[in-house]
Amino acid sequence: MKKTVKVSVAALAHRILSASKYTCLSDAEKVQLWRITRQLAPVATKYDGDVQDAREKMMPDDGFQGRWDDAVRYQTTQKGMTEGEYLDFNIELRDYNKLVRDAVKEYGDKEVTLEFEPLSEESFCHLMASNDWNMDQAVTVGELIVE
Repeated sequence: MKKTVKVSVAALAHRILSASKYTCLSDAEKVQLWRITRQLAPVATKYDGDVQDAREKMMPDDGFQGRWDDAVRYQTTQKGMTEGEYLDFNIELRDYNKLVRDAVKEYGDKEVTLEFEPLSEESFCHLMASNDWNMDQAVTVGELIVE
């Protein structure tokens, strides 16, 4: 089967499938799923690399990572910065995340055509039984890999 999907969707599905358990699948289903995941791997690797590169290049200044670390510490311990600094940083973080999203959107929205043997509904049920997915994860994977 040939399937055309957005690069960002293929990368997300790869992340979900790469962390998935195969315990309730038959050996044939495991091989089939492994082959699907292999089809997604190069697309996901390139996209994830581009996102990471954008994150690094778009950092506002050298102290940003330190402020980010302080904000994470503040969330759990209420130490490392004041509440006002934390709120100010959240605005800076929102703007940074938007910049990164804007930078990679064009590539993430491109379509890629994959060719693989899809899973049957029954096999997908076995896969879902093997994993504790939320509905978004199940829908993302199911729409891509089920015939």
